[in-house]
Amino acid sequence: MPDGAWFGYVVAKSATAIDFDLACFFYGAIAYTEGAADGEEVNNDYYVRNVNPTLRTTPVPATATVYEVDAGSVGFLTVPFSGWPVDPSASIPCPSTSCNVWVFVNGGEVTEILEQFTP
Repeated sequence: MPDGAWFGYVVAKSATAIDFDLACFFYGAIAYTEGAADGEEVNNDYYVRNVNPTLRTTPVPATATVYEVDAGSVGFLTVPFSGWPVDPSASIPCPSTSCNVWVFVNGGEVTEILEQFTP
């Protein structure tokens, strides 16, 4: 994947890579516009468009930082990729088809993963 910040789903994880399903995340007024364009009802001020089933296997060093939603508080647990997920039964089950995250790609590899909480 090109360098940048990308939204999508981590559907699988190995010790050195993720399988990433790229999607589009819309928030606020644009979420309602884009949802309506797709014939979808939008709730909670966000809309996710995921129309391309391609999985992108992207390298992740074991030391990459992951910000895991902490189900016990309002905040994140900061963990290395090698130790993620800390709580596989958390509100965002990762990896899975519902593991919505932002990935930050630098130099062709994922350097950070930020779980995205959605109601």
